[in-house]
Parts: sequence; structure tokens; C-alpha cells
Amino acid sequence: MSKVNEQQIQEWVESPVTIDLFNEIEQELTALNAMPMKGCLHYGEPIKTHEALIGQDMKAFLFDWFMQVLKGDWSYFLEEEDDGYEDE
Repeated sequence: MSKVNEQQIQEWVESPVTIDLFNEIEQELTALNAMPMKGCLHYGEPIKTHEALIGQDMKAFLFDWFMQVLKGDWSYFLEEEDDGYEDE
């Protein structure tokens, strides 16, 4: 990621475009969370049901994550990657 400072992030967060996008995503997430799970049910097709449930859960996860980014939480991008190995 290029070097973005805190002031740039704050200006971006306060932008009317960012605020409007946040509000749109918040409405989508609210609607998604209000959707009953039975809407994912495909009678006699458990694989389709499973895929629909996972899809709904992933949409909610991604909307929530994106809302955090729009509010200025860029910690995901700033964390160092962990390759699973300890330095020796």
C-alpha cells in the first residue's frame, strides 16, 4: 500500500461521497441482516442451501468490513503479513 497518512484518511472519511457510500452500505447490511434465513432454503437441494447461507454470511461480513474501512479503520492494510514462521 502506498504511504497514506492519518490526515489523508481523515479527509477521505469526512468526504460527502464516503459518507453517502457508508450510508448506502449500512442500509444494505441492515436489509441483509433482516432477511430470514429461510430465504436461503432450497428444498431438496442441500448444496444450494449451503451455498446460499455462506453467500449471505459472506456478504454481511464484507459489508461490515467495508463500513469499518469507510469509517477510517485501515488497520487491515497496515498490519504486517504473518507467514506463520518464527524468526530464528
